[in-house]
Amino acid sequence: MVMASSAGAETAISTATTTPVTTSALGDIHVTSTGSIKPASGVAVTVNSSNFVNNEGAIAIQGANDSAGIVASPGFTGNITNSGTITIDENYTPTDSDNDGDLDGTFAQGSNRFGIHVLSGGTYTGNIVHSGTITVEGNNSAGIALDSALTGSVNLTNGKIGVTGNDGVGIRAGSVSGSVNIGSGSSIAVQGGNSIGVLLGGNIGGAVTLQGSVTATGYRYTTAPTDPSKLDADDLLQGGPAVLIAGNVAGGILLDTRPADNDPNSTDEDADGIADSSETTATLVSFGAAPALKIGSTTQDTSIGAVASSTAGHGLVIKGGVAGTGVYSGISATGLEIGAAGHAVNIAGGMTLTGGITAAASGANATAIHLGSGASVPAIVISGSVNSSGGGTATATSRAILIDSGATVNSITNSGTIFASLSGTSGAAAAIVDKSGTLSLVQNSGSIGVAKLRYG
Repeated sequence: MVMASSAGAETAISTATTTPVTTSALGDIHVTSTGSIKPASGVAVTVNSSNFVNNEGAIAIQGANDSAGIVASPGFTGNITNSGTITIDENYTPTDSDNDGDLDGTFAQGSNRFGIHVLSGGTYTGNIVHSGTITVEGNNSAGIALDSALTGSVNLTNGKIGVTGNDGVGIRAGSVSGSVNIGSGSSIAVQGGNSIGVLLGGNIGGAVTLQGSVTATGYRYTTAPTDPSKLDADDLLQGGPAVLIAGNVAGGILLDTRPADNDPNSTDEDADGIADSSETTATLVSFGAAPALKIGSTTQDTSIGAVASSTAGHGLVIKGGVAGTGVYSGISATGLEIGAAGHAVNIAGGMTLTGGITAAASGANATAIHLGSGASVPAIVISGSVNSSGGGTATATSRAILIDSGATVNSITNSGTIFASLSGTSGAAAAIVDKSGTLSLVQNSGSIGVAKLRYG
């Protein structure tokens, strides 16, 4: 039985229950910090009327396929807010079944599990606000999946999302009328073959702002052991990008950091409601061959508008860190990839980098910035760092910036560092490679260099 008290149209759940609840029956639902909803299977909270859900307590389901913490049907209106915990997991731990010193088997056994899920079929109206913890274990599963268009915004501040299982995703969204903010203190981590940290597949009406950490991998171990030959195929799966943006973004893409301390009397100089001392720096990491940040679509041309705070009117501003690392020998690495997905990508004005972009591979290609065919990035302005480390075979290359044929880059202005190093005894390294024929100006007041290391 649901132990609840009603205040107006709001139902407060302040004790433990195993009974699922719906907004059509209870109106607005508020799970307090002392409340919990833990059914055996199915959906803990269903939004099937125009009411809000606010979870400050605990929502959990263990060991059930096709289960979810909060599910909303399209056609309704109401904010979905989670500052508590949502845990949709299973009682499964991989073991070392062949006694070779490493774990065996899949990352997860079950499937189709979700923390928060807006079902497909129309439009849902409301903001998705997450500042708590979402943990999901399952294949084809997601922390937050918005499969209908959203009239509203997605906002994480200190929100944690962890998804374990193949073909998983931390956050998946289609069309969003407002902004997507993976804010300060937030972290998203996915582990499993083809798993993606943040997938924005539709058009975003506002800005995409990243100021937390997003990591993606298909590996069981993101640090190579001393003897990797003992690893099995299930240890070496390839994940997807940490962040994949495949739709238009009207307000640009910003990887942010805490503001400079220009006013000693102000504790919130960027007026974002978060004390500057508590703000974090965007960190995107892909362990594997997938780019850490990928912009482009296989189905539509993509336009990225200017970031509001960019004085140059650039559509991509990176103040944080973007890192791709292959980890294991023979696995390529890419930091940032724009285009190369079959359709054009236009970055308004160009891109500004004050942070760092890196790619590191052993016995394979490493490319820190890859501008593929169809990418239009008129100007690249660097005061941070672009570093690649790769090579090690006769055909492997290390390239800090690679501009493919069919891309457009008119100028590169560097007051920081653009550096490519060769990590083995063979291969090639280049700081800037232009195959497009569009790069007409390189202005350098910083450092552009190549190191070809030799051993023995």
